[in-house]
Amino acid sequence: MLLQTSKLDTPFKVIVTAILFYYAGKLAMPLVSPANFSGTIWPPVGIGLGAVLLWGNRVLPGVFLGDIGVKLAIYDISILEMTPDTLWVIGLMALNGVLRAWLGAYLVRCYANYPNPLIELKEILRFFLLAGIVATFISSILNVLALYLLDLVQTEDILLAILNWWLGDSMGAIIFTPLFFLFFAGQELHWRRRRISVGVPLVTLFVITVVAFQFIKNQEDQRLQIVFTAFGQQFQTAFEAQNAKYQEQLLFVKHFFESSEDITEHEFKQFTQALFSNKALQSMQWVTLAGNTDKFTLKYQVPAFSKELSAKSSEFNQTLWAGFVANKAQKIHLSRAGDYTQATQVLIGLPVYKAQQLIGLVTANYALDTMIEQLSEYRALTDITLQVKTVNQQGKVLFQSNKPYDLKGVLALAYSFIAQQQLYFLLLPNESFIQQHYSAIVWWTSVAGMIITSLLTIVLLMISGHTEVIKKEVNERTKALQVSNHKLAESESQFKELVQAQSAIVWRYDPIKQVFTFVSDEAEKLLGYPISRWLTEVDFWPNCIDERDREWAIKFCIDQTEQHKGHEFEYRMIAADGRIVWIKDIVNLKIESGEVTELLGFMLDITEQKQSESIIHNMAFYDHLTSLPNRRLLMDRLEQEIIIAQRHGHYGGVIFLDLDHFKLLNDSLGHHIGDDLLVQVAKRIQVAIRSEDSAIRLGGDEFVVLIHANSNSLKEAAEHGLIVAEKIKKSLAEKFMLQDYQHHISSSIGITLFPEDAQSINTILQQADTAMYRAKELGRNRISFFHPSMQFAADARLQLEKELRLAVESGQFVLCYQPQVNELGELISAEALVRWVHPEKGHVSPANFIPVAEDTSLILPLGAWVLAEVCRQIKEWQQQGLVINNIAINVSSKQFRQKDFVQSVQNIMEESGVSPDLLEIELTERVVIDDIEDTVQKMQALKALGISISIDDFGTGYSSLAYLKQLPVDILKIDQSFIRDITLDPSDAVIVETIIEMAHHLGLLTVAEGVETAEQVAFLSEQGCDMFQGFYFAKPLMSADFYKKFVG
Repeated sequence: MLLQTSKLDTPFKVIVTAILFYYAGKLAMPLVSPANFSGTIWPPVGIGLGAVLLWGNRVLPGVFLGDIGVKLAIYDISILEMTPDTLWVIGLMALNGVLRAWLGAYLVRCYANYPNPLIELKEILRFFLLAGIVATFISSILNVLALYLLDLVQTEDILLAILNWWLGDSMGAIIFTPLFFLFFAGQELHWRRRRISVGVPLVTLFVITVVAFQFIKNQEDQRLQIVFTAFGQQFQTAFEAQNAKYQEQLLFVKHFFESSEDITEHEFKQFTQALFSNKALQSMQWVTLAGNTDKFTLKYQVPAFSKELSAKSSEFNQTLWAGFVANKAQKIHLSRAGDYTQATQVLIGLPVYKAQQLIGLVTANYALDTMIEQLSEYRALTDITLQVKTVNQQGKVLFQSNKPYDLKGVLALAYSFIAQQQLYFLLLPNESFIQQHYSAIVWWTSVAGMIITSLLTIVLLMISGHTEVIKKEVNERTKALQVSNHKLAESESQFKELVQAQSAIVWRYDPIKQVFTFVSDEAEKLLGYPISRWLTEVDFWPNCIDERDREWAIKFCIDQTEQHKGHEFEYRMIAADGRIVWIKDIVNLKIESGEVTELLGFMLDITEQKQSESIIHNMAFYDHLTSLPNRRLLMDRLEQEIIIAQRHGHYGGVIFLDLDHFKLLNDSLGHHIGDDLLVQVAKRIQVAIRSEDSAIRLGGDEFVVLIHANSNSLKEAAEHGLIVAEKIKKSLAEKFMLQDYQHHISSSIGITLFPEDAQSINTILQQADTAMYRAKELGRNRISFFHPSMQFAADARLQLEKELRLAVESGQFVLCYQPQVNELGELISAEALVRWVHPEKGHVSPANFIPVAEDTSLILPLGAWVLAEVCRQIKEWQQQGLVINNIAINVSSKQFRQKDFVQSVQNIMEESGVSPDLLEIELTERVVIDDIEDTVQKMQALKALGISISIDDFGTGYSSLAYLKQLPVDILKIDQSFIRDITLDPSDAVIVETIIEMAHHLGLLTVAEGVETAEQVAFLSEQGCDMFQGFYFAKPLMSADFYKKFVG
């Protein structure tokens, strides 16, 4: 069966084939190498093969005629000038072209299942292997042998020529056979549809390759032209210099005759004998006038000719000799073999005068070929052909060194005048020159371009053809499915309505190549992405799945497929416009020989269904007024928290909250005002809790906060529950704006912990509710724990906070000062330590009240008081004559992070009148590393004021060694945990030694904290520690005791 394109009759098809074959060859002629008359691509191969496959063997005469025309054009042979041998070889090559087309067509019909649309990779590779590689191999050998018979290819170049010819024919078949099909197999739909998808990129890449090849070739030809021009100029200069030298030699002989009398033949021979060392000199003559006539007589000649040759030469040269005299100057004659000598001769003659009377002529004959061969410039032209031609004698070749290489445009011309004739020297590259100097990039550009184009041909055929077939197959299946659905709909109208309401994407997927092979147009309508992205982007589908579903959805699909199970699942996809679209994916498997070869499926849009489910879910699990989770969702989450707590040994809590006197507000101002209050309460509760905790509305004015079970102990869980409850209580105590009314409410809060107090859900909620009612019984606006011990701890902490606030307001704090001394005990500095003197409890440990001060922000006024008090004390000691370098103050994280911290320090310093260099700010590593950028800025600002900065408890925090060089620090305080055992624990000793050494390298001072023994002092002194602080020298002292110790 043949592919038919039209009803053209056979003669017309033969003509079309011949014309296409010929012009395809002409198109490729710029790519043909003159060395072996082959190129990296020969398009006529593809034209001939395509024509035979489409129109049958009856177009083979067209292949024959086209091939003859191309060969005549390439070898520049006229039909009228063809010899029988040439005609026989050209005809043989044309028949070889016919054989190549017939053999390629025969092989693909028999072994490549032709005709076929060239879709599957195996079919494509088999087609081009047989037609493009196997069939062309035999013809390549025959063509090169024909060129060898025409003496156009040398013996040593036969193998390379066969390879080049084979490559060109193969590329021509692979690239131009599909192009021929695209434009002449119009009745086949799969070829007609591929004209754009295959033809345009294929032709474009081919044109780009040809243009690139021509550009690089022209550049290389221009480079060689410059080289040849230089060679020509050098040779011209050398030749003219040699000719001038020969004329000087003859002039020397002329002077010999003018200055001597009656020179004998023997004297003439002796005088000229030395000149014959020049091998180019053939002979020299002394010619005299015969009596008083104008005839010349050859008197002497060296070497002597035979009488017959001498008489002939004398007769021939009478005209030349007369010409020498008539011009009264040097004259040169150029003679050619066949005159009276056997080679091109250069004849130089000079007239000889005595007493202004002509007495004779001195002449010399030089062999032109020897003249040239003696030049070193000529001997350097080992890879270049030299031709010497006349200009005014029809380009007569006087000399040629060897056979030139026909590289058009690359030559050099040099001109010279001899015997009043203009000669030109033509330099042409020969084969060895091209092999050595012609850049391989020209050939490789063409080879690479054609190979890439060939590979692109195969890829485009496979992709485009497969797509067309799949579309056809899917359309057929879709039609069948529509018929089946229509029949089903007739009997099940309800199902029909459901299906018509759904949007479905039909798709096919190749699990081996991991690409979609087909996706219906509904995909673009539903999700907005072009179909091309589904088919070309490998990870398109996974990337479009919402992050919340991506991992499990992909894993589920892979697991089910590996188990050879059809499956369906629901997940969210992100549309092109950012919408979330819920998809129900129904997947069926195609299994062959125990392997999954294809996945087929339908994606249904179930977004509306999911939205309805979400509404139902919200109605079931969320409060419609506040949007908080309701009791049902609380029960579920609390159950999960109990499981987590039991599994990991952690503790959580439940806070039960009730608004005090809410019913009174609701009844007096109306339910809409009450609802507004409840919404605002819900928002404040959500702000007050952590992201991992949950706020729930049980109903009415009752709320629950579920504390995530991540505390390691009951005490930690109780402290966290109390902090959250206090934040909620404080937030709710602020005024509410209810339309035009301001309203204040309070809340009663109960707290229980799990799983210690209870393990069942109902018991935990009952305990929290009991604790809440206990808070109401105690007067409302309170926090109550269900567990007595927890309640006691909470009451104690609340009492401590209350008393601490009063202590700040009433000034119950005092400062002690612990000296920092050198190894001799001499005072250098001191550290200020705050102490709380309770009117009833006495001294309260800083470890007890400092954390509470931090949590309640009371540390801010306390820290400001400490700073002001230190400045006052410094001023007082200055007046009393106590000399001290500075006093260090510990600054908390919350105080240091205040935006106006530096300004507040400056204000206090200015108010007290104390010099800033008498103050030192101590910061822990935790404070420093917490926000390094803010830390550096504030440190630099403090340093600019003149205040010293030290790092307290160095080595116990976040190992800030990497940041230390960035910080404007003056002092490192070595923590007492390292000092305690330095004389017992080698590790502590090494750490302390390292800290001191590192500090000194950075230009920092060191202070050892907690020094209690003489041995510690000795060790630290030996390591170079600068200052010491500890009980060995002095405990923290009241200001008066401190003054007495160091002054009085």
